[in-house]
Amino acid sequence: MNQTGIYEQIITNLITGRLNKEQFYIGERVLEQAEAAIWLSRFLSRIIEYAVNCLPAGDDQLQRQIELSNQLILWLKDRVREDEFFDENEKQFSPTTMYHDYAINEQLFHWQSQNSARPDYGRGLDYVTHKAKGKRLFLFVREQAKDEFGKTIGFVNFGEVDYVSHIGRQPMNITWQLRNTMPAFMWKQAAKLAMA
Repeated sequence: MNQTGIYEQIITNLITGRLNKEQFYIGERVLEQAEAAIWLSRFLSRIIEYAVNCLPAGDDQLQRQIELSNQLILWLKDRVREDEFFDENEKQFSPTTMYHDYAINEQLFHWQSQNSARPDYGRGLDYVTHKAKGKRLFLFVREQAKDEFGKTIGFVNFGEVDYVSHIGRQPMNITWQLRNTMPAFMWKQAAKLAMA
């Protein structure tokens, strides 16, 4: 049995009733089981993005967006009894490899260092003092490692950055100033990285 949402039924009926079937070819095909997950997840992605963006603005909006995202993940985990799915994601995003990185705005980016970085030694000190040492740093970002087809996703170069401040050690939570403002579409995508 082919189930369609109410919105799709209304639109389909309106279009079907107004189209001249002699002038336009209207093709139909069955949604194959193999491709259903791809199309349905794309549809759900847009709905979830809309819901997250609809949370009322305020000082705690980001926190509420993260909480909603985490609730959805927990809801899925309770209902999807596919242990390999969650095991694979936990391997890919384990506590040692998952960083809390996200765009603060079009010019500032929050980046969490490796767990070993400290501001007074080694690589952490290099981050803090990079300008004084004449070192140039560039920020490369990707939302996830693989696409829905299992293909590796490339990084996006956000350009050269300068150290602004940091909080903590091992790991360090560093705020970087982008030398070039990121485009609006990139800012929206990069801001989503905060939801994990």
